[in-house]
Amino acid sequence: MPDFLFALCNPSSENALKGEVAAMGLPWKSSYQRRGFVSFKLEEGIEADSLTQEVACARRLCQSIDKFASQDEALNALIAEGAEVLQGARYHLKRMEGLFLEGQSRPQLGQLVGTVVQLGETEFWAGLHRHAQWLSPDPAGDSGIEMPEDAPSRAWLKLEEASRIGGGGLRGGEIGGVLCCSPGGGGH
Repeated sequence: MPDFLFALCNPSSENALKGEVAAMGLPWKSSYQRRGFVSFKLEEGIEADSLTQEVACARRLCQSIDKFASQDEALNALIAEGAEVLQGARYHLKRMEGLFLEGQSRPQLGQLVGTVVQLGETEFWAGLHRHAQWLSPDPAGDSGIEMPEDAPSRAWLKLEEASRIGGGGLRGGEIGGVLCCSPGGGGH
C-alpha cells in the first residue's frame, strides 16, 4: 500500500492546510511541499477509497502513486492502477490550475479518478481518489469559473461553485447567501 497522500490547495494555504491536519488529529506527517501542493507520510498505507476526510484547506486529496519524470509515465501508472477518469493540474499564473486531459470529462459518483500534477518540467505526481458527492468534479477542485462584471461580490463565485458541486442551483424566487468572516463583498 502507498505510504503517502498529497493534497492540492490554494497557493499560500500550505501552512494552513498542515495546521488543519494537525488540529484534526490526523496521523499524517508533512513530507514534501511546493506552492499549492503538500504531501504527507502516513503511519500506515492508504487506499483511494478511504480518503473521506473533509479537509477544508484541501481542494483535492489523493492517494499518492509516485513521482514521475514525464506526464506519459504518470498517466500510464494511473491507468495501470485502474483510473477510470484522468485529470491534470499544474501551478500556473499564481494558482493551482485544473486541466481536463484530452478526451476526459467530469467524473461520475463512485468513479476512480487519476490526477497528474505537474510541478516542474520533469516533476509529475500521480494520485488517485474516488469521486464522492461532496467533492468538486473539476480537475484539482478548480472550477475555472470567471466572475462576471455584473456579479454583486466575490461571494457569487462561492455560490456558483457550491451549486456545481451539489448538482443543483438556485431556482426562480430562491435566495442564496454566503456567511463569511472576511472583509469585502459585504452589503451587496
